[in-house]
Amino acid sequence: MPAITFIQADGKSDRVETSGGESAMQAATRHGLDGILAECGGNAMCATCHVYIDAAWLARLPAMVDDEDALLDGTAAERLAE
Repeated sequence: MPAITFIQADGKSDRVETSGGESAMQAATRHGLDGILAECGGNAMCATCHVYIDAAWLARLPAMVDDEDALLDGTAAERLAE
């Protein structure tokens, strides 16, 4: 079973088991993790589930779509890469 390790700004980490096809946002909210608000329910409209991905994993993810790119320009958190 796949797992995601969420590392909070304070260094605390939470390892969450996921099912195939489940998004990081869905896994985080299902486990009640702090810091992942997901106010829009995963509709890519609010960026309250904005996370940073370790560079070693970026190539394993699908390419960012234009809607995600535009939404990330308006987040309160610093944008580290494009």
